[in-house]
Amino acid sequence: MLAFDITEDAPEPQILAWGMRHPWRRSRDEPTGTLLFAEPNFTGKFQEVNAFARDANYGWGAADPVNAPCWIRPELTVAPQCDRGPDGQQLTPPLAEYGPSDGLIIAGAHVARDAAPAALRDRLVAAEWGVSSTGRAGRGRLLASDPLPAGALTAPILFNSVKIADPRPDGVFWSLMRDAAGQLYVGVMGGRAPVPGGGRIYAVVAAD
Repeated sequence: MLAFDITEDAPEPQILAWGMRHPWRRSRDEPTGTLLFAEPNFTGKFQEVNAFARDANYGWGAADPVNAPCWIRPELTVAPQCDRGPDGQQLTPPLAEYGPSDGLIIAGAHVARDAAPAALRDRLVAAEWGVSSTGRAGRGRLLASDPLPAGALTAPILFNSVKIADPRPDGVFWSLMRDAAGQLYVGVMGGRAPVPGGGRIYAVVAAD
């Protein structure tokens, strides 16, 4: 991750963090000030949510932590490949992970707070997208973590594959969003409406 001072005429990049593979759909948990980013694994194995920390090394290039769990259960200790790189450098394990994900890819994550349905409040919510065995879009889930303790977000946050919603069969989740009031929305791509192959945005609400 790089930063540039845009007040300078020819700014030099400043390295903020290392070892990111494909950070996707960042979000910020306002009560704790934590910047989150999803880390999709396109082989469909373990998906991650990372918390940004200055000078952190998340392991990509030094190790391959997403092809095996970083948090060893039931002890919840950090696996060796997610703790130290091959040259002994300290790595930062994911804030949250789940898997194997059966070909589904994480497409974003937010901490649900006051504006969310009561069943989701103070949980980490993630959206997935994927393709069917025939190659057509149409798979994906919304997942919710176990309830989060009060205070700062601390690893590991466990999802335990708690499924809270499926997309319509003719579409696929492609993004999870949140407005200024904290309401969560999911973007669905594909399908028949409003335009064939187009997209829709739905509010995440409690089931009737």
